[in-house]
Amino acid sequence: MKKVSFLKKNGLSLALAGLFLVFWGGQSVTGWYVYNKELKGDLIPNMVQLKEQFALTAMGFISYLIPNMVQLKGVHVGVR
Repeated sequence: MKKVSFLKKNGLSLALAGLFLVFWGGQSVTGWYVYNKELKGDLIPNMVQLKEQFALTAMGFISYLIPNMVQLKGVHVGVR
């Protein structure tokens, strides 16, 4: 019987483990960079702007969602 090499037998597992480590390292470096910018105070205005944008987007989504949910229950709201 032919002996199968370790790399051929476990190649997919090794590749996925390697990719996991690469992406985990990338997240660590990016998180460290963002954390340092937050400590310096560079990201605070951007965070306020993102919160305001999220609130406006969420309110737009909710105002769109509620009439559609009411229509699904058989009660029609709005102009026909």
